[in-house]
Amino acid sequence: VPYLKFKLFLANYLRGFGTLAKYVKKYPKLIDNDKEYDTVFKNFNEFLNKKNIENKIIYYIPKYTRLTYSVDNHPQLTQLNNLKELIKNTSIKYNFKFIDGAEFFNKRKDKLDVFHYGLPTHFNKKGYGLLADHLSSSLSNFSK
Repeated sequence: VPYLKFKLFLANYLRGFGTLAKYVKKYPKLIDNDKEYDTVFKNFNEFLNKKNIENKIIYYIPKYTRLTYSVDNHPQLTQLNNLKELIKNTSIKYNFKFIDGAEFFNKRKDKLDVFHYGLPTHFNKKGYGLLADHLSSSLSNFSK
């Protein structure tokens, strides 16, 4: 009976052990080798320079997971934030303009209505429309 009470307590107040386990689980870096990523950016930059492209832009599209969590200290969000920082810093290093789509989508009241049925899929028509509007307004701000 005490075991059952403890199990019910966990299920009722903590949604089971899985909720606690994700906070102690070690999440690996999403990109193992920063140098390889830097090399890709460097090669891409050289290619665009050869084509005389002056305005180089990286638009960071948020992952479904980033928009589902409401807490900032979740380990998966930390993992995604580290990846975003790597992308941002590397893009700035090679003179790309960085546009943070995650910041834009996180400000929305209903974050998941941009996905089909609110499930982890690609953006739906509304999501792509919002992305296009945000990108367009960001680009017009760069040109000013």
